[in-house]
Amino acid sequence: MSDQRVIVVGGGLAGITAALDCARAGAEVTLLESRGRLGGAAYSFRRDGLWADNGQHVFLRCCTEYQRLVHELGASEMVTIQSRLDIAVLSPGGRRGRLRRSALPAPLHLAGALAGYPYLNVRERLAVTAAMTALRFVDPDDPANDRRSFGDWLRRWRQDRRAIEAIWDLIVRPTINLTCDEASLAQAALVFRLGLLARTDAGDIGHAVVPLSEIHDVAGRAALTRAGVDVRLRTAAAAIVPAVLGGSPSGGGSDGGGAFTVQLADGGELHAGHVIMAVGPGRAAALLPDGARPDRDAWRRLGSSPIVNVHIVYDRQVLDLPFAAGIDSPVQWVFDRTASAGLSDGQYVVVSLSAADAELGVSGERLRERYLPALAELLPAAREATVRTFFVTRDHAATFRAAPGHRALRPGPQTAQAGLLLAGAWTDTGWPATMEGAVRSGHAAAERVTQRLRAAAAYPRVTVLTPMRLEAWAVRRGAPWADVRRTGIGPKRAARYARAHDHSDAAAVVIAGFCGALDRTLEPGDIVLASELRGPGEAVACADPTILARLLRRGGLRVTVAPIASEPSLVTGPRRRRLAQSGAAAVDLESAWLAPSAGGRPLHALRVVLDTPGRELRNPVTSAAGTAVAYRSLRRAASLLQGWAAMLGDRELVLASPRASCAGVQRAVEIVERAIEQHGAPVYVRRQIVHNVHVVETLRRRGAVFVEEVEEVPRGATVVFSAHGVSPEVRRTADARALNVIDATCPLVAKVHAEARRFAAGGFDIVLVGHEGHEEIEGTVGEAPERTTVIASPEDVARLEVSDPEHVAYLTQTTLAVDETASVVSALRKRFPTAVGPPSEDICYATQNRQTAVRALAGRCDVVLVVGSENSSNSRRLVEVAHRAGCRSLLVEDASQLTADALAGARRIGISAGASAPEELVSQLVAALGGLGVATVSEQSVAEENMRFKLPPEIRQRSD
Repeated sequence: MSDQRVIVVGGGLAGITAALDCARAGAEVTLLESRGRLGGAAYSFRRDGLWADNGQHVFLRCCTEYQRLVHELGASEMVTIQSRLDIAVLSPGGRRGRLRRSALPAPLHLAGALAGYPYLNVRERLAVTAAMTALRFVDPDDPANDRRSFGDWLRRWRQDRRAIEAIWDLIVRPTINLTCDEASLAQAALVFRLGLLARTDAGDIGHAVVPLSEIHDVAGRAALTRAGVDVRLRTAAAAIVPAVLGGSPSGGGSDGGGAFTVQLADGGELHAGHVIMAVGPGRAAALLPDGARPDRDAWRRLGSSPIVNVHIVYDRQVLDLPFAAGIDSPVQWVFDRTASAGLSDGQYVVVSLSAADAELGVSGERLRERYLPALAELLPAAREATVRTFFVTRDHAATFRAAPGHRALRPGPQTAQAGLLLAGAWTDTGWPATMEGAVRSGHAAAERVTQRLRAAAAYPRVTVLTPMRLEAWAVRRGAPWADVRRTGIGPKRAARYARAHDHSDAAAVVIAGFCGALDRTLEPGDIVLASELRGPGEAVACADPTILARLLRRGGLRVTVAPIASEPSLVTGPRRRRLAQSGAAAVDLESAWLAPSAGGRPLHALRVVLDTPGRELRNPVTSAAGTAVAYRSLRRAASLLQGWAAMLGDRELVLASPRASCAGVQRAVEIVERAIEQHGAPVYVRRQIVHNVHVVETLRRRGAVFVEEVEEVPRGATVVFSAHGVSPEVRRTADARALNVIDATCPLVAKVHAEARRFAAGGFDIVLVGHEGHEEIEGTVGEAPERTTVIASPEDVARLEVSDPEHVAYLTQTTLAVDETASVVSALRKRFPTAVGPPSEDICYATQNRQTAVRALAGRCDVVLVVGSENSSNSRRLVEVAHRAGCRSLLVEDASQLTADALAGARRIGISAGASAPEELVSQLVAALGGLGVATVSEQSVAEENMRFKLPPEIRQRSD
């Protein structure tokens, strides 16, 4: 059907993201790109034998959507991210400062860096600290803040010229591509709040370790092809012609008609029900049909800001850092791009100049005369180095100008033409013109398309029970597709309705309406989803609302999941306070009496706060204001039910066995728990004890303090080494600091360390199969760094250099995929027939068992859900195992990450969990799926695990 066809115009990050989202939703997607590559403004090219990127595109850890896209493209190993924010700041004469965060909660994590920052005096440091504190309370969404210059705001907070140069411009210029004086206060506030002030690790810097086109073009095309997207390069759109302005499909066209005809530059035509224009503002304005966006002429006022990059190849290493910032120098930032460029001799560095209006018209020779001496001032080693290659790249319109007033000019994804959407970093994502902003815009446009596609599909019937006429109006306005029933106000009418109606034929029943808050933290307009309904009899358990709560929160609503009490009359004053003590968050007059009408189908109660303990209905003014807010909130919530309805249905859940926490993980967690009991809080833990955010947060609440390195642990304190193991150097540092060390290294990882020591003592060159940068690999390499080489693929074997081909040994990371490792070991043995391995497999029993169980699930399920954290190697390998077995598979942190796309077409769902994920997360996922329909649960068992590792002596002795 033409309604299901989507054309995406533009193959940048926004277009790639939108195409993948729409394809996952079941659409037939065609992506048009006028150039011969994908990637848009983030791409690579060949110059003088080098692979060069058009710009030095970095991302922060808070850029979660871009990182998810990279993972979806299968390119996670092509990027790296700092373990913690660490910026070297260079000044002429070789002087170095450093901005490095600590592990303290934000914003205290920056206190040490500012206190020791050498380019500011004490007064300036105090002033910067005060301004950063104040910036946390600047609302980026306030139009008044967008109309104001960030520089003006800084001067109001007594930031002198030096502070602006040394701190504020250092961050604003590369992220917004404007100076502080030119940038909008709202945009700058968002950058600082998201990147530096809200979360400890948000500002950690990541970058590609390969040419950008390897990720955005090569991996992007492969992922789009896997998703079934028809990618057409060198195909330009010339015009978009709607069948009818306002958007109903009509006939016509050689391939079946559609709501839109996309006329191509070569004279051809394509037809589709939806078009996403993921192009720049000028191109979008030219392509848009008349009347689709009356404000398109205003987009020109967004303007543009340039970026200039100066590329230099030296005959030797001059920069001993991956990147650094400059101060008191024309050099803003300098990057080492040697490895990604494919350079084997010398060093390739790039000077990145943002907001480069002054450099844009300067000749390459003049820039050479300016920047080579400037680099020599910052990098003493450059003074004696010979320049082999020098060239300049200029992007005249690298980004839009996020100047005061820009937010009002940025359009949202919607146009007046239904089914015609806009995407691109320049649209109103709230973010500056970054890779993250581009990806988010693609998601926003695709979400509108998928909503329309689902609206046209046959939906499971959702029956919504509303006591009041006003409540029914709100729900019908927001969800015209739903079966909305008005039941009448009060317990008597509710009970009468339940006796007369049986909704067992509905996919789900939702009781929706207003309520009174019992919890004093609730405000009018807040949503309360019932975990249970407490009436005159026994409490009625509601279906698990986790997934519904997530969808409502993503829609901008404040949601609380808690018991709701149903009372026979309005509750005020002392009676309200007594009821609050029972633990219920809200009170209504009907829900408990309406519950029996659900007839055994999933029952949800969605109530919107109308009045609160401090603003009760007895006040007419308060009542009117609260009713208006509650009505809007209920209507908004109803409009979001459609995405949830698409997920409803009865399903079979097949649990893999074994799954979740292995013996090594259980041991490590127990060690930290007992250490806290025995030594008292705080107990320090080097790195994450296991790679699971839920486990880490639980232990943090109990008194664990997680640090990156032992140097951060106070002398003489107790420190636990994580399950992934540490190098001998870390142990020596801990001893030098007189730390009380408790070693939680998994015994199976310790076995690999022992093998590394044995092979090194025997004079072997050690080949370690694993992922560079993983903590387990770092620890194992540390046993014999001069003799160990890390590889990850059969292709790496061909590039191996060893001192004696007859004296090679190999080891493997314990969390790898068995089949993946087998191919690498096979290639090793083929090249080095005498290579020796460990006496038994390094890949641990738990990894093998979980992979075997997932492989069994993949053969019988529509989709396999793996519970685990993004940084968990064993969890990610489970997803890959399912993919290789031909089954769709997704990694989810917990039940809240489930989406309609994840469950699309899935009636039999396999569930497993990585060895670092606790079983309770699996139980929560099963319960959440049960909230969508009847869930029949079975188990696929491939092995029994009875392994139990002993606790270390220092813990056992204190426990005995």
